[in-house]
Amino acid sequence: MGEGIFEIEGIVRRVHPSGTSQPLARTLLTRSLYVNAGVSAPGDWAALAAHHLRVGPAQVKGPGRILHLVDDDHPYRESDGCTNESRLQHAAATKGHQADLGSRIWPVLNRELPASTLFETNAAVDP
Repeated sequence: MGEGIFEIEGIVRRVHPSGTSQPLARTLLTRSLYVNAGVSAPGDWAALAAHHLRVGPAQVKGPGRILHLVDDDHPYRESDGCTNESRLQHAAATKGHQADLGSRIWPVLNRELPASTLFETNAAVDP
């Protein structure tokens, strides 16, 4: 079992015509995510999954792979299609990405993202 804590900070500012700004409100939303590990190794889960990747200068802290959900595996079947540099190119990485990012990108053929109904729960009211 693992736990992750997410914090989202929101700030509302009033910008005056002179260009100066004044903070009006600030809030912090904190949520916990509990994970029951069903994978064999810490790096064998997806930190990110998408059909159209544009990872840019991404830095992914901690373990986990980036799944590139593809409908056509032809680009990856080329002789150099699964090199780190090729995977970075297919995921639209730009300069500034972390050194091992290419090795963390995994193409996955004919798989879809889970349906949004998976995340529906009973209505909850935050205190």
